[in-house]
Amino acid sequence: MVATFAGEPDEAGQRGLAHLLLAELATALAAQQTAPSPAMGRAIAALDRAGDRLPLAELAAALGTSPSSAIRLFKRETGLTPRRFQMERRIQRARALLTGTDLPIQAVGAAVGMPQAHYFSRLFRALAGMSPRQCRERSRFV
Repeated sequence: MVATFAGEPDEAGQRGLAHLLLAELATALAAQQTAPSPAMGRAIAALDRAGDRLPLAELAAALGTSPSSAIRLFKRETGLTPRRFQMERRIQRARALLTGTDLPIQAVGAAVGMPQAHYFSRLFRALAGMSPRQCRERSRFV
């Protein structure tokens, strides 16, 4: 899901878009460095498109294997389970939105596929080591 703006974004919005673009670029560069197979690229794209669900059948189809083998193959190639990989990508995108925009925290959660604010905050704290609010506040002092 991508945040949309009516008209021209203000300076904070432009900074936010720049941060999001840089985060996406960093993700793309990291993916190039590890050079995933074309099948793994399709599997990662399936995870990125997924909402709250983990598309195990789609993941297995992209990798050309059974669902149980798909999880092992994914973890061997990325170092993470598909679910963990999906959550970490979402938190990475959320950090870019929190530090680069003034979107409300609930809107950031919804933008990265986690519309329930409490779930988003809890997961963000678990993976980022701080709350979304702390992340935003720390970025303002940098």
